[in-house]
Amino acid sequence: MAKVTKVTKIILASSLILSLSSMATAAEHHRKDRRDARPQAENYDINGLKVIVGAGVGTGIGASSGNGGVTIKPFGGLNAKLKLGTGIFTTTKNSTLGLQATIGVGANNLTAGFNTPQYSVNLDFMQAFKLGQSGYVKLGYIVGVGAAIRTNDNVNSGNGSFMNSSSAASSAVLAGATGVGSLLSGANLAGIDPVLSANLTSQLDAIQKIQTSLQNISNDAIAGQTQVGDVRSVMSTGLQNITDLYNGIRTNNSNFRDGGNANNDKTRSGAYGQGFAIVGSISSLLNGNTNSNLSTTTLNQTATNLLTAFNQTSGGTSNSLEDGIKALQSALRTVTPTTIEAQNPAYIQASTQLSSSLNALTDPNTGAIAKLQSAIQTNKANVEKYNIEIGKTQKNLSEALNTASWDAVNNLNSMYKVASSLRSTILNGIRTDAAGHTQNDITIDLDKNALLTSSFDSTTAKVTTEDPKTSIDAVANAVAEVKAAMDKVSKDVQNLAVIRAAISAQNSASQASLNAATKDAAAKRNNAVTILPTAKAGIVAFFGKHQSVSVEYQYYFRNTNPNFTSGEVTLNYAYYFGGK
Repeated sequence: MAKVTKVTKIILASSLILSLSSMATAAEHHRKDRRDARPQAENYDINGLKVIVGAGVGTGIGASSGNGGVTIKPFGGLNAKLKLGTGIFTTTKNSTLGLQATIGVGANNLTAGFNTPQYSVNLDFMQAFKLGQSGYVKLGYIVGVGAAIRTNDNVNSGNGSFMNSSSAASSAVLAGATGVGSLLSGANLAGIDPVLSANLTSQLDAIQKIQTSLQNISNDAIAGQTQVGDVRSVMSTGLQNITDLYNGIRTNNSNFRDGGNANNDKTRSGAYGQGFAIVGSISSLLNGNTNSNLSTTTLNQTATNLLTAFNQTSGGTSNSLEDGIKALQSALRTVTPTTIEAQNPAYIQASTQLSSSLNALTDPNTGAIAKLQSAIQTNKANVEKYNIEIGKTQKNLSEALNTASWDAVNNLNSMYKVASSLRSTILNGIRTDAAGHTQNDITIDLDKNALLTSSFDSTTAKVTTEDPKTSIDAVANAVAEVKAAMDKVSKDVQNLAVIRAAISAQNSASQASLNAATKDAAAKRNNAVTILPTAKAGIVAFFGKHQSVSVEYQYYFRNTNPNFTSGEVTLNYAYYFGGK
């Protein structure tokens, strides 16, 4: 029993020693493990390329001026957006620098009764500085530029105040805030004011007829310019043979001089004949062209067509420009302003604009129509004068040819002088001396071998009739001026008609029609995509390597929509994937 007890004690003692040894060893390992597991300082530097996702909420900031100065106040609506992009970052000894490009999609005015989608593209630069030893928190700034793309597709919840009540709509229309030009196609004028609608139809019909007449006049003017080009081309190139022949003899060229080449007479007669034919072609261009290589309409006929297209008919039933103008003026006078209209600022402004544009079009002394009429009448008179001068030339050339003196220097000299005078007329206009003679007043004395004499005194002469090109170009320029003036009148007629419709709707309680017109007009305006350049600045804070929060102010340049402010303040959160 004692032996057993001793053995038991030995076993217990050995077990105790082993246990203590094991505990000591375990404790030592535990202390070592704790030393080994002690964390090193965390590195929160941001470096490399990162993918960015984020979101933001904010509100618009508006400014209004008054007697007390400028007041800045928030806009009544919440804005929200999501963004996605990429950025590149680097951390220096002093700060973290970043450049990021993002695209975003959002909605404006979430709490204002209508939601407006907006898309954006931004390029931002950031610099943040460490706060504390670890650098877990960094604080800095963000600046950037970009563009906001607004579709302006408003989704009205029915609870907002913008264009949702008939009284507000009426006020906006009458103040001109919605742009009456865009209202025309959407306004139900027949439902608002049948008489006004019928009158507007008459006005637009008259405008259409005027535009048709203008196009006819423009076509005639273009034809005239083409014909003048043909005449100038014939003068510039066709008469060169006569010039060459004249110069050949004057310089004693053996091919042309008296007693020279056996074909001398044939050469001369051919040149004379061609010169006469050329003058005949010029006359045909002015009066009755038969040459298929040249314009088929004559200048004389074109001048007559221009007068016909302009002048008023006795019954006022043609498509002449003057008939169209008188029909428009009659349609405008049909509806006289009511007392309410005459006191309305929007009506007064639109009526004044229309009166001004009508005056620019129809003033009998300075209006575009008067200038066009003068240009057309002057062109017609000029063409008749050109015909007289060409008639003189044809007579002189015919008499010179009838002498059949192909070898006579006098005859050749006469031919050259006659042709040169006609060329001067076509290219530079008709010159008249103090005695009333023109450069084409030349006499050919057949009894003296076609000796030429001229009663024209060039020393006292001046241009009394402009050349054909200048004359027809003046018509074309006057047509362009009338077109521009007519476009302005057309626009002002429509604007005034729509303002009258809005006033009529407000005062006759035709709110349903007015609301429909306003809605259609707003939809047409708002459906247009608007691209606004932007600039931003703000404060940004980074937390660790992957998160940031920023407060940013963004300004929208070229914003003209009264439903949006030009400034916005947003609170943004972003998460960064990747990088080091």
